[in-house]
Amino acid sequence: RALILRLRGAQLLLGARGAPMGDVDAAARALAGLSRFIENANGAYESVDVNPLIVREEGKGAVAVDVLLVPRNDGSAANSGKPLTVRRGDRNG
Repeated sequence: RALILRLRGAQLLLGARGAPMGDVDAAARALAGLSRFIENANGAYESVDVNPLIVREEGKGAVAVDVLLVPRNDGSAANSGKPLTVRRGDRNG
């Protein structure tokens, strides 16, 4: 939460310009969950891109609409090195 509130655009999440306050706690939980996922993957991914992460009104959550996971291409048969994209609404996502 503290890191999110240090972002340049944090005021937008805090209700700037008369907008409702964003669900900063949900955004923090989402980012912490992604961090745990990557940590538990033991270096299996070269990069991760979440774009966009929609932070809804306070109490209504946050949604990652599109996520791109790029695995490390270490030459093993189990790891093709091909990116995996998961979009909201995909049956596998």
